Amino acid sequence: REQEVAAEARRVQRAAAALECARELWAKRRRRRERAVAGRCARRAAALEKELREDQKARGRVKASQKIWELARAPGAAAAAITLQRVFRGYYDRKLVAEARAALAEARREEETRLLREEVEDLRLELEERAAEADGLGERALALEAEVAAAEAGLATAAPR
Repeated sequence: REQEVAAEARRVQRAAAALECARELWAKRRRRRERAVAGRCARRAAALEKELREDQKARGRVKASQKIWELARAPGAAAAAITLQRVFRGYYDRKLVAEARAALAEARREEETRLLREEVEDLRLELEERAAEADGLGERALALEAEVAAAEAGLATAAPR
């Protein structure tokens, strides 16, 4: 009888240890996943911010070119206008190229935004699935704890005999 009680006690201890190990593993995985998601979001945000800064710089250059062109058209600036016309001979072609690039960048940003939204939605769904799994694990853990408690109670009542 004592051997049975000791075997039951060992089984209960092993079940409790396995339960604790599973909890720690689950928490570790969750933290790792959260860090990975945060890192991806941060990298994506930094890339978008960099692209936005470059786009603003390009816009600034176009504005400066427009300003020079307007100055060249001012009255009494014929010589300067001729010089500037030589400098900006290909200006309008460049302007078209710049507009095309801006439109392309805008389209790319919209596509990235759409992809980010999809990724966020996927991650949200995965998180909900994991939460459901965790609930299932929690119920299993509660059942195991109840079993452990019952076994310990059985041990406590069996020990004095």
